[in-house]
Amino acid sequence: MRFDVESIGEVKRRISVEIPAEDVASEIEAAYGRLKNQVKMDGFRKGKVPRSFLERSYKDQVEYDVTSKIINDSFNRALSEKAIFPVSEPEIEAESFIPGSPFKYTAIVEIRPEIELMGYEGLRIEKGKVSVTDKMVEERIEALRRKNLTLNDVDRPLRDGDTAIIDFEGFMDGVPFEGGKGEGVPLKIGGGHFIPGFEEQLLGMSKGEEREISVKFPADYNHKEFAGKDATFKVELKGVKEEILPSADDEFAKDLGFGTADELKAFVRKGMERDEEAKIKAGMKEDVMDLLIEGNSFEVPPSMVKKQKDYLMEDIKKKYGKSGIDIDKEIEKGGDDLEKRALKQVKGALILMEIARKEGLRVTDGELEERLNSMATEAHVDIAAIRGYYEKNKLLDGVRREILDDKIFDFVISKAKVVEI
Repeated sequence: MRFDVESIGEVKRRISVEIPAEDVASEIEAAYGRLKNQVKMDGFRKGKVPRSFLERSYKDQVEYDVTSKIINDSFNRALSEKAIFPVSEPEIEAESFIPGSPFKYTAIVEIRPEIELMGYEGLRIEKGKVSVTDKMVEERIEALRRKNLTLNDVDRPLRDGDTAIIDFEGFMDGVPFEGGKGEGVPLKIGGGHFIPGFEEQLLGMSKGEEREISVKFPADYNHKEFAGKDATFKVELKGVKEEILPSADDEFAKDLGFGTADELKAFVRKGMERDEEAKIKAGMKEDVMDLLIEGNSFEVPPSMVKKQKDYLMEDIKKKYGKSGIDIDKEIEKGGDDLEKRALKQVKGALILMEIARKEGLRVTDGELEERLNSMATEAHVDIAAIRGYYEKNKLLDGVRREILDDKIFDFVISKAKVVEI
């Protein structure tokens, strides 16, 4: 058996394979031997069918099976002997099968590029400062108050900011349309959760009052069958609820599990600072990635880019699958951007892996356990539950990869010239 390997680009190899005639004949003989013990033919006992009879009926199938086996076995052996690690399925081109002659074929595969790392030490990286103001903390406390507000029934006309409890039915050209009816539906006035113009026409209504409201669906409405069309709604106001916000005092803090309002503020500030630090670090990682990609030029296997692009497309489908958005149109619209994102992500991943290899960075079992512990604490569940879930869904490798990426970025940033801005 002879293997010849030819480079046809930075990331492509052509492997030419020749199987000696005697090896091919031996495989053919073995195939007919197995077939003879399986086939039943009139006039012959099982296992006694002459080969000439078998060839009449099974010649093409035997040759197909033998060539498939020869290609599979020899291709894997060639990869091993020539130390080739493909990232794509092989493109096989075989010569015609001629009994008594050597069998030849070629296989073209893509491989990981050889990267000569450049300039991953001494990068200039800007780092923002954590800045959480008193106003920002107050706004977050206000958000907590709104999250814990209560709705009280009031006996007065509906105002902006109230929650209306309504029964409604929608009509187009006098005919009710599917999905246009609701009973006892709460609607925050001014929240912008309904068709434009609908909420404003409810203002001033009193409990028990009925109104007919005219609206036009937006031209870009998610459901195309309604987009740009006029509609009328018959509405009855069943009740008016007023928002009552809790005071930002010690009592409110105790309801949330803190001793005083000051303790709550301190906790909120610390969390916001932690979020700011994470945001700054994410920005630094993005800058590092851009600089590494800019400083290292190499060809990326198209199959890896395609695989990543397919992953991004599936992510879009999962994200918008039930939203009513035309997913194919969204994908087509972002086609070039998806290609660029996929290329950047693959190239970045290859660079990071090369840095890890060169610097001997790896993830220990202890580091994995520490990350799982952190995830369990954050999710308020037992670590055994977290580990069981990730093991069952085969996600532990993904966690290891996240840890390794963090270690690589931390290493590069530790060797960088960090400038605070």
